[in-house]
Amino acid sequence: MGAAGIKGSRGHAAGEPFWARSWLPRRRGALVDFDLDETTQALERMVREFADRSIRPRAAKHDKEATFPTEVIDEMKALGLLGLMIPEDYGGAGLSTLAYSVAIEEISRADAAVGVMASVHNSVATYPVLLFGSEAQKARWLPELARGERIGAFCLSEHASGSDAQAMETSARREGGLWVIRGTKMWVSNGEEAGVYIVFARTPEFEEPGASRRYSSRCAAINSRERTSTAVRSATSSAE
Repeated sequence: MGAAGIKGSRGHAAGEPFWARSWLPRRRGALVDFDLDETTQALERMVREFADRSIRPRAAKHDKEATFPTEVIDEMKALGLLGLMIPEDYGGAGLSTLAYSVAIEEISRADAAVGVMASVHNSVATYPVLLFGSEAQKARWLPELARGERIGAFCLSEHASGSDAQAMETSARREGGLWVIRGTKMWVSNGEEAGVYIVFARTPEFEEPGASRRYSSRCAAINSRERTSTAVRSATSSAE
């Protein structure tokens, strides 16, 4: 049998171009559509001009002195760059994930550290509230995050666990009508400047029978100024 008649595990002929394989998802007749819509193109131009004007000239100084770019963040607030994917109903820009990615790419081109700060704030420090928070929690936190009145921080990693969330030791339990969190987090992005901390912790479900195959975690939005917290509803995952 010739090479052209050999089929791979997905049913494509050997030598067939990857992009031509019929089982791959397609959009607009192509494997991936890389064209940016007008809104995203305008955002790209705006962020590139801002980054070249305000971020790049300060990057070396902030790196050398290990300082937080407060003046840059203030300008980003005014441009709406701290609420890119937050819905307009909560004061954000309501843009797509692609538009967010383009903005972060342009910021990072000028200063990767500022790019990380903006990425953490716009994504992992905001999305847990947006996806799992109650309407009251969304109304409480998202407008302030969108306006940049509070910088968001993400607290998952610990001394013995990073992305392996199953290994985290921080716990959260109800005591006297309050959630009490016990544990230590490390490598907290935006940690020193944040006003809201998204903290992940194990809940009592870990100790229940079958916990080795099913685990539950809860994240809390902690208000660093008022020393209060509100629990975002738990998310259960499978651990086969």
